[in-house]
Amino acid sequence: MITRFGKAVSILTNDERLRFYEIFARRLTLSIRLVCATGQNDSQTALEQVKYLNEIMHRVIAKAVGERLGHQGWSDTDFETMVQAFVNRDPSIEWFVNECIESSFEEVTFVLDSGNVP
Repeated sequence: MITRFGKAVSILTNDERLRFYEIFARRLTLSIRLVCATGQNDSQTALEQVKYLNEIMHRVIAKAVGERLGHQGWSDTDFETMVQAFVNRDPSIEWFVNECIESSFEEVTFVLDSGNVP
């Protein structure tokens, strides 16, 4: 099960929500690099992991673009459900996705709490 983020993200300001999705996309890119670089899985497993992480990343980028343009696409909770559906297809990516969600939210809320802008 992925970390539930939809409701928490939905109460952020528009700028904060956009930042969350931009960071989430960047973290997914890093996760894909990690899968490719570690060589811990056989090539077929790694290919499947990259495929589903990439599918999620494409949708996160689309969500961020929609947020930036002010388009009402997926709600944050519907988006969470969609991400979970991809993880259900390949449960081995759950750890990567959760790390991306949690670190993205932590970075956004750190900025909120501290007033720092990286």
